[in-house]
Amino acid sequence: MKREVFRRYGYTGNSDPRCVPAGQRKCEIDHLISRELGGADEIVNLWPQAYGTSPWNAVLKDRLENRLHREICSGAITLDEGRAMLVNDWREAYTKYFGSP
Repeated sequence: MKREVFRRYGYTGNSDPRCVPAGQRKCEIDHLISRELGGADEIVNLWPQAYGTSPWNAVLKDRLENRLHREICSGAITLDEGRAMLVNDWREAYTKYFGSP
């Protein structure tokens, strides 16, 4: 499945130049809607995301996903609201909760 995701986005794989490394990690196959929020392991919900890009990268999106999970569990936002934040522009949601990176 990873190869298919890379291919869909025009990447040659984890060695693609767009997979900017951060230490040993280059790209992860990320969920648009995270598993924590009910996102599926389906091609349409997956995309390659680099760890070493600046300022936006996989580490920041993971941090946001964890925050949204807590916000939903506490009742501060609905599941639909959390999912929409990821789908529409996760960077905007990140800035709302954490400020600019």
